[in-house]
Amino acid sequence: MTLISKFVLIFFLAKFLQASEVGLYGLLSATIGYALYVVGFEFYNFATREMIGENPKLWLGMIRDQLVLYLILYFVFFAIRTVCFFLTDGCLGRIFFGFWFWHCWSTLLKS
Repeated sequence: MTLISKFVLIFFLAKFLQASEVGLYGLLSATIGYALYVVGFEFYNFATREMIGENPKLWLGMIRDQLVLYLILYFVFFAIRTVCFFLTDGCLGRIFFGFWFWHCWSTLLKS
């Protein structure tokens, strides 16, 4: 369903926007998608595999460690986002905000 909705969205955007704006959307979308791997380190995959083989009593500690990692990464990238926001008239700041929102949403959906 996700791929179908992205496919429909591209055609919708192509109908109402100029080609350069659709290209910009594609670049932003790809940048955010790849940045998810950089910031999140796809740690949830590792944590999920480790949790499956462990005693359920240890899961809370593993989830806590994952939360601590994400909080540290969010703090670092929030600082970078803030600097970029002020140095580039807000353009990169909005991109980082979009990335952060997308990352939070996708993490919640995977849980």
